[in-house]
Order: sequence, then C-alpha cells, then structure tokens
Amino acid sequence: MRRRRERAPSEKLRCVNDIWVALLHVRRLDGTGGAFVYGAARAEGVVGAVAALALHAGEQDLELLAIEWLQSYDSLPQRGQESEPVRAVVAAAEEADAVLDFAFAYPEDTEPDPAEVLKEHVDGFVEHWIDDAVERFGAFELGDYAFIAEMRLDPGAAEPEIGWAYQGSLTRASQLFARAAREAADG
Repeated sequence: MRRRRERAPSEKLRCVNDIWVALLHVRRLDGTGGAFVYGAARAEGVVGAVAALALHAGEQDLELLAIEWLQSYDSLPQRGQESEPVRAVVAAAEEADAVLDFAFAYPEDTEPDPAEVLKEHVDGFVEHWIDDAVERFGAFELGDYAFIAEMRLDPGAAEPEIGWAYQGSLTRASQLFARAAREAADG
C-alpha cells in the first residue's frame, strides 16, 4: 500500500519532523467495506499531508471518508510515537511520499452485528411493554426498576445462564426481583 518516488541522496537523510501521521476512515471505491487505517505522509504542512494521503488512498482504490486524527510525528506524545502502527507507517514513509498500513476493518452493513440484533429485540420488547402500559394505565413514570433475562450463551449447555440488570438502588433491585417472582407465581 505504498507509493514510492525516487529521492535524491540528501533527501534520504531528512528528519521525521516533516512526517504527518493519521488515523483515517476509508472504504473501497465501490462503496463496500470500511476500515480505519493508519497512514503517514511526508509533507511540509497539514494541507500537503492531507493531499498526499487522499491521493494515495485513491491510488489504492480507496475513498477517504474521514480523518479521525492527523498530526505531525514530532507533536505526538512519546507513547504515540512508540505505538506499533505509528512506528510502522513512519518507517515506511522513509521510502515513500504516503503510506497506508494497519487497517482495522469493521463489519459491512450487510453483516448484522450480533449485539445490535439483541438490542433491537430487547428494545422492541420494552417498547411494546411501555406502549401497552400507557394505553392501559395512562401516563406513568419509572422509579427503580430491574430486568431479568434468560440468556442462552451456550446452546448445548444443560442450564441457561440468567442475566440481570437494574437501575436504582441495588437493595431495591433485589426487592423488585422477589416481588416480581411472587407475582409471576401467583399468575
């Protein structure tokens, strides 16, 4: 993912103060895929760095969607300068005007995020519960509340796991659980 250019011998010894490092949000030109990519560019200023990174992304059939952060290598804190992705792109920038490396892809929109599917399921349940309660009883407000769900973390397991959550006092949550269990048993 590098774009090379011939350097004069004197240019090969330049210091890192003209290297700009960035975390970029890119996707393929066909609109699919997406990733966060570390990049580095040799430039005299931020405008030149952005131009070099955008041009290089285009040469890699990538569209530059956003720049999460961009700064000169010298202005990075020591911890940032020592990070593996930054060291790799800075080293690669010694031989190129612009480089992209260390891509961190994320799921495409067509790939459902398992957490989102579960959140939508629970949101739908709570939404219907609230709608039904308002329709039946009118306006109400929530005080402390607790929520219990049976979670099948391992479909082959003999016993399901029980997950629970609460909002409010932990002592009050245990009382809510006990009362809900009694009312469920009473029908």
